[in-house]
Order: sequence, then C-alpha cells, then structure tokens
Amino acid sequence: MADRSYFICGLAALNLAATFAVADPLGSSHEWPVYGGDPPGTKYSALDRINRTNVSRLRPVWVHRCDDMRREPASTIECNPIEVDGVLYLTTPGLKVEALDGATGRT
Repeated sequence: MADRSYFICGLAALNLAATFAVADPLGSSHEWPVYGGDPPGTKYSALDRINRTNVSRLRPVWVHRCDDMRREPASTIECNPIEVDGVLYLTTPGLKVEALDGATGRT
C-alpha cells in the first residue's frame, strides 16, 4: 500500500515538474491563461506598453456587470480573470463562468 502511495506521489511530482519546465519564466506571452499568469503563478508579465510614465493616463474602456449580482452574493469568491486568445474568462458571484471579448467586454 505504501509503495502505491509513493508511486502516485512520484507521478504527481513528475507531472508538476514537467508543467514548470515548459512554462515561460519570463511571461513573454500577451495571454494570461492561468491564475497568476503562468503555471508557477509568478504574476509577472514582460509586456512594457504600460509603464510608470503612462499608467496614470489609463482609463476604463468598458465595464461588465454580471447578470447574477445580488445585494448579498451567493458566494464571496474573488477571482482574477484569465485571458486566452483575446477572450476573458471570469467567475461571477453566482459561481457561473462567463466569457467576454477582451476588446469590447461583450459576451
């Protein structure tokens, strides 16, 4: 039984190591495909169009209101959206997943 547990743990560790090995440590992609930006969760992006000299000029271009907003949300879940191929995926207070066009905010 113990040998089986070690084997399963070993496979899990190997899978995790392989995931980190193929991850781009510099975050050079414009996408944010997983929580934290990359499998190790570095929350780093090498993109440099927004910097200290222009960050104060940023303005919202669209706002999205979830259909299931209530006075008292069904959950207190707070999640960062992920972005893949220009689509933002987010979780609503009612624990639904929504996909939005990143450029327009439309579903």
